[in-house]
Amino acid sequence: ATLFTGDPRFVMAKPTIVYLIVGSVMLRRGWLNRYILPEQLALVGDVMDRFGMIWAALMFASAGLNLVVAIFFTQWWPLFIGIFPLASKFGLFAIHVAVVHFIGQARLRRRAGGLQPAAAE
Repeated sequence: ATLFTGDPRFVMAKPTIVYLIVGSVMLRRGWLNRYILPEQLALVGDVMDRFGMIWAALMFASAGLNLVVAIFFTQWWPLFIGIFPLASKFGLFAIHVAVVHFIGQARLRRRAGGLQPAAAE
């Protein structure tokens, strides 16, 4: 379409299709489970499922934002595509790791709290 029309927005909109496909695949429950150990899965499996949906939402949001920038803010698209996709994924990855770690540690402490004798005073 870009070759026929001379309009670069068709090429700029292509990542939207990729984000939609990847986001659709990420809607499958449990897709993140292969990335953690089985004993951790028993501890934070529900959190991983929620983050799977959050990752899918980020991909859908990226698709929508890419389309808007490509169509209406064409001159800003190179800057957008150079920064936003990578920054948003790294940002969510950092949040994901921190939240899963924090919740996992809290659940381990809660479990261990019932098993440990009271400290001497």
